[in-house]
Amino acid sequence: MNPEQLRSVALFATLNGAELDQLATSFSQREFPAGTVVFREGDPSDFFSILLGGEVEIVEALGTPEERLLAVLGAGDFLGEMGLFDPHGQRSASARTRSA
Repeated sequence: MNPEQLRSVALFATLNGAELDQLATSFSQREFPAGTVVFREGDPSDFFSILLGGEVEIVEALGTPEERLLAVLGAGDFLGEMGLFDPHGQRSASARTRSA
């Protein structure tokens, strides 16, 4: 990942160039088609993501009559941050791509 892409994310905006360079090596880039479930509620919270483009829906009770849209995230937003604090925890909601 390009360190300048990280700089555009509010969470990392105050890091210096060397810190961004080091952090950028920890990320890999992936693409998903629209409608892809990135992770499900209850899955292990074992990765963190930054959206470079497209939109992702954060949903509770995915695929049930109680399904509820919690948020729509776009470029520059991040998801899965709870896993950074509790890497042995579980996802509290599902993430589904709204667009590619």
